[in-house]
Amino acid sequence: MKKQILSYLSLGQICDVQSGGTPSRHINAYWENGNIPWVKISDIKGKHLFGTDEFITRQGLENSSAKIFPKGTILYTIFATLGETTILNIDAATNQAIAGINIHDQYKEIILTDYLYYYLLSIKDIMCKIGRGVAQNNLNLKILRNVQVPVPSIEEQKKIIDTLSLIEKIMLVKDKQLSRLSNLVKSRFLEMFGDIQHNPCKWDIEPLSAVCHKITDGEHGSVQRVSEGYVYLNAKNIRQDGNIDWENITHISFKDHAKIFKRCNPEPDDILLTTTGTVGNIAIVPKVGPFSIDRGITLLKINNDRLNNIYLANLLNSEYLQQCMKNNIHASAIGHLFLKQVKSLSVMLPPLHLQNQFADYVVHIDKSKMAVQKSLDELETLKKSLMQTYFG
Repeated sequence: MKKQILSYLSLGQICDVQSGGTPSRHINAYWENGNIPWVKISDIKGKHLFGTDEFITRQGLENSSAKIFPKGTILYTIFATLGETTILNIDAATNQAIAGINIHDQYKEIILTDYLYYYLLSIKDIMCKIGRGVAQNNLNLKILRNVQVPVPSIEEQKKIIDTLSLIEKIMLVKDKQLSRLSNLVKSRFLEMFGDIQHNPCKWDIEPLSAVCHKITDGEHGSVQRVSEGYVYLNAKNIRQDGNIDWENITHISFKDHAKIFKRCNPEPDDILLTTTGTVGNIAIVPKVGPFSIDRGITLLKINNDRLNNIYLANLLNSEYLQQCMKNNIHASAIGHLFLKQVKSLSVMLPPLHLQNQFADYVVHIDKSKMAVQKSLDELETLKKSLMQTYFG
């Protein structure tokens, strides 16, 4: 459906656009026992925002540039992470990295909030390119207010909203299916091996160093990035879902790769553990060509006669061991888990045949997850294609 545009209006013309603020963290009275929801970028996770991790007090609100945006306000991130968009389902304040966008009363009859939300979502890549040309990767309010919004008829806006909302509802169902499948794996682990912290089955416990023949991290020194060469992964390439992001990667020369690979050589079925920044993400190396890793990733080469790699990956992903890793993070600007702490992690060792049975179950579940994920990816592609058609 190619819509007929009635007019183009600037965002600043049709909306009130303001940014939020942050009360001083040094004044407890601005935060303790606060009851005003305060939105950070990390709180934005979908079309609607229903709650926040943090709250501020009335005193904090009155003594900062924070302001309360009413339910129905579109929030738009303008600093660091650009173009994340959501609609408030509650009254809330925001930090200064987020703009609140409210349609003026006189324009509410010609443009719908949900339509504007989808339009802003559709131009995320464009706004990110604009933001990268500005110091510190940000969008000032002037840039945002100057965004030109195509305004079709209300009937066409409703058709666009209905179509995109339907796709999102189906995607939500698929997301829930993935979550249920992941929970099945967690339940099977608990059924077969018991609670890790208390070890009711009295399985042997040994440090990770005793069941791996190599535990090392990636390159500590500098390397030269090249446009074509060997893949060089950092911690951000290891996703929380256990997959590796092969798209947003850098490359290094053969000389640098050979130097790193001599000491730290990831091979299929090895385990990668992030130890810098977001600590505790885990991936099993797939059957791919040789690549290198930087210091933010630790490589685990297990003793196959004692451990199954799929069992170990799920063990390390357990709530208990994740918390153990977080408790040992070295306090720094970005946080780091040293090799000493990785090697000392306690590993529960059930009989290998039970580990293998569990791994077979995980492989079966993973096949189902792959089918659901494929469907999700296709829906996401369809959604982007439709937005391109609707918004150009």
